Amino acid sequence: MVGLDLTHQALATDEVVQRIAKIGTKPAKFVMELMDFFQKTYKDAQGFDFPPVHDPCAVAYVIDPTVMTTRKVPVDIELQGKLTLGMTVADFRAPAPEDCHTSVAVDLDHKKFWDLVTDAIVRIGEPTLDGGADATAVAEADVSATAEAILAGEAK
Repeated sequence: MVGLDLTHQALATDEVVQRIAKIGTKPAKFVMELMDFFQKTYKDAQGFDFPPVHDPCAVAYVIDPTVMTTRKVPVDIELQGKLTLGMTVADFRAPAPEDCHTSVAVDLDHKKFWDLVTDAIVRIGEPTLDGGADATAVAEADVSATAEAILAGEAK
């Protein structure tokens, strides 16, 4: 499991944002815009100076499990608690039993993680469609049309 205790270690600091900005591609610009949005949102909602990135951590683990350290521990979902219903509970109190099949990510290798993320953005490059049209512009047009349809109440 790659939970919040781990993903809150993956903060998009100013150094990270500058590193992504140096890539200079449209996908990098898109990532920068996402980071800017999440930075403002997390600052307002939770007081974070820098936003954590959640999904990239889980994807990074699938690509390269050495990007984080995991610990074998029992994991359960609280099904009866009045205040904790649905909460994921990892029990770190004792050594895991022999039949434990769950692991929890506990420590992030920051350099390796952000190297993996920036390398992925670099490898994307400038997307284009076969006809030479810029894929980013096409995607932006699709998003704009969808947003307009939602605002007009036409989306299903």
